[in-house]
Amino acid sequence: MQLTPDELNPVFERYKTERGLPKLRLGRTIGFGGFSTVFEMTDGKRQLVLKVISSVGTITTPEKSIRYVHSERDTMLKCKGCDHIMPLLDFYEYPVDPAKNHYLFFFVMPRYTVLTEHIKSKGISEKLIVGITRDICEALSFCEQHGILHRDIKHSNIYVRYGEHNEPSFILGDFGVARDLVSMNGPVTGIGSFLAPELHRGQPLYGRYNSDIYSLGMTLFFLTTEDYAAEAFRKNPPAEFSPTLRKVMCRCVEQDPALRYQHASEVIDDLNGVSVSSVQRTDKPDSLAPMCKCALIDKDPAKALELAYNGHVSGSAACSRLYAYTLFSLYRSDREKKADAMRILQALIRRGDNIAKCLYALIGLDQPAHAAQESGEYLRLMEESAQQGCAVAQYYFGRWLFDGQMGLRNDEQRGMDFLMQAVQQDFAPALLYLKNRMENRDNRFQYSAETIAMLETELNGFNKTKIAEAIVMAI
Repeated sequence: MQLTPDELNPVFERYKTERGLPKLRLGRTIGFGGFSTVFEMTDGKRQLVLKVISSVGTITTPEKSIRYVHSERDTMLKCKGCDHIMPLLDFYEYPVDPAKNHYLFFFVMPRYTVLTEHIKSKGISEKLIVGITRDICEALSFCEQHGILHRDIKHSNIYVRYGEHNEPSFILGDFGVARDLVSMNGPVTGIGSFLAPELHRGQPLYGRYNSDIYSLGMTLFFLTTEDYAAEAFRKNPPAEFSPTLRKVMCRCVEQDPALRYQHASEVIDDLNGVSVSSVQRTDKPDSLAPMCKCALIDKDPAKALELAYNGHVSGSAACSRLYAYTLFSLYRSDREKKADAMRILQALIRRGDNIAKCLYALIGLDQPAHAAQESGEYLRLMEESAQQGCAVAQYYFGRWLFDGQMGLRNDEQRGMDFLMQAVQQDFAPALLYLKNRMENRDNRFQYSAETIAMLETELNGFNKTKIAEAIVMAI
């Protein structure tokens, strides 16, 4: 539920009065998600953020929302004292309508720079990657000591605090889906772009906390390469970095948790052997692709378009795909812009780019009206892309087959096959779609026991915004 400053003002004024903070001022909205709205705030001396969560109007029940909020508060209070974890300065609970479990919750925190903003101005270097890894591992080590699994390590949950000489240190934030492993029995599950395979599949963790290390490794990989497939990373880690750092990053993203670092403290120990290089990566065209994806995920499409265009004209296929996709996303009603996007994708298809086939088909099928022959050609390209392993194409074509959409004959088994291929690539929207179908299915299709076990996964906070994010990550 997204709140505006005007809607929040009456409760905010009451909060100021109860806390005795007359100089507190509410600023503009700076972010929102499936559960929260985030505002700028100042008390005249400090720059702060106010995260507001409503227990109603979210993707779950008010009762569950309240439990999630109290869990986040308790987790942040447990982490008080760690220099690399976002501190909770204040928590406030306002009863809007207690009879209906309607509450507003305030989380007050310092305002730090988001990591991606720092990268936009400073670029990516080995020193930066070592700094991020060391500081976030300090945070993860503290979490492990207190029995906490974060479950959502990614670039947008990492912040930068500047020291006395403008030296950055890195802060881990957003504990909204963190879990207390000490009090839990059975498997821990979750959803997210950088989620460890054992969490994605709902497998028992056996007391391990190193799924967060995997997510950190994937975040580093995403920031330093043009894609985010862990297998590709193990084969070709960033060549500019020292062998020791490359080895550390590769071990973080081992698929088998037994081969991965077991504790964040071990990562820190190995980082002590890294000889830091000052090489910057901002002038490489392909380094613009992850920055573009960051901008899209951080809801800055203008910046994303600029970055993607710069990479596109420099010859980066990844940036060309992103440029076409961003043009389409921003200008869906502009025929000329969509035609430009289609021309870019056609050129990529001629060079054998499989993901471009999927995007070309999506844009073509989005046209308000087209001939049956054109529709058939778009569907052929989408099926071909799915068969060649594009997770986004497998998701869309599998859905259409499963439901008999887009003029396709209903074929639930074949649709399931494509969707499961996408799930096996950790493409979360396919998992969400199948879970929803399982929960609301009729008796026409029988799910296997293995499929049911995989689909019994928590999808806390996974909404349409997250689906769009997963698609961006896979382009």
